Amino acid sequence: MNSNTSIRTRLLTALLVFCGGGLAAPSTAAKPAQTAVSNTVNGAWRGTFGPIEFTATLKLQGPRVTGSVVVLGKTYPVTGEWKAATGRLTWTYRHINGVVRVDGVLKNGVFQGRNVLNGQDTPANMTRSGSPAGAATPTDFRSPTPYVLKGTVRNAAGQPVPGVDVWADNTLYHNMNVLGRTDAQGQFVLRLPTGQLGTWRAGARFHTVYQNVPFELDLQVNDEAAFSADRGAVRHFTLLTSGPRGDRFWGGTVWPNNGSGYSFGRVEYTFTPVGPLVDGTAGQVLKRFEQHNTIDDIPVGKYRVTARYLPEGGPAQDMQLKSRQGEDWGTSVTIAFRREPQYGVMADFDVRLPR
Repeated sequence: MNSNTSIRTRLLTALLVFCGGGLAAPSTAAKPAQTAVSNTVNGAWRGTFGPIEFTATLKLQGPRVTGSVVVLGKTYPVTGEWKAATGRLTWTYRHINGVVRVDGVLKNGVFQGRNVLNGQDTPANMTRSGSPAGAATPTDFRSPTPYVLKGTVRNAAGQPVPGVDVWADNTLYHNMNVLGRTDAQGQFVLRLPTGQLGTWRAGARFHTVYQNVPFELDLQVNDEAAFSADRGAVRHFTLLTSGPRGDRFWGGTVWPNNGSGYSFGRVEYTFTPVGPLVDGTAGQVLKRFEQHNTIDDIPVGKYRVTARYLPEGGPAQDMQLKSRQGEDWGTSVTIAFRREPQYGVMADFDVRLPR
């Protein structure tokens, strides 16, 4: 090949490349990659700044990020920057107390970083709106996810319990907690902060108003062990209304105020539920004898109580009962549990032999 032919060949190749013949394949491959980067940031998000929940809508134009964030009911415009090579997302908004800077890493649909205002910073976490906060696989409650505490809350019948307060408590720092609440399916997902010392323990508490009385009931957890944030944990809770709880019970304590002339341990009490129990489940008719002046571990609810005296070698006798505040004796009394600082969850009534 002579030199003129070689020059013409090189010029033709350069012209084809300039006109797009040599760029067709690379250009086609680059478009999906750019779309993927855009979709990484674009869209609606939900998350937390420490214990405060927020929602955000972000839009990516090149490396520039714009949009808005809603915190405590107020909307603020945001501006920021996305660095696709490192996965770092930074955005700011002007709060009434100053400029807030949010900075962290966005990977696999999960953002983890810090929220800084006037030199004070708190953990900042967010995920795609519509997904439980912090869960890369929100429907998988079998295996742990790093920096996530997740699980379920059910009652003794296996039904989901919504609206239960759940938390992760740091074992090193005083009053450092990550708070959450179960959804309609009794599920919860809490995002744990990064870069914090110490391990974490899970806890839960059920708040309700039953028979016009407010109740706060602790729940049984399947694993009380502390865990590290970088490993994450799955913890399942059960709302129990009876059964052993160490040296105590999950149920309430009944205190009969006995009369005289009979052996207290020979009185048989029958508890008939009036409506559902405190956890919403149906109760059962219970027959119990008192021991050491109390009847322990009665599922928390409302009951109609009757009593029979069963003396040795003699006929059974129906007892008389009344409420502690009432004046009229009868063959039954209706009781509902309450919480007393000294005695815990309890109910009481008066009982005597008929006169």
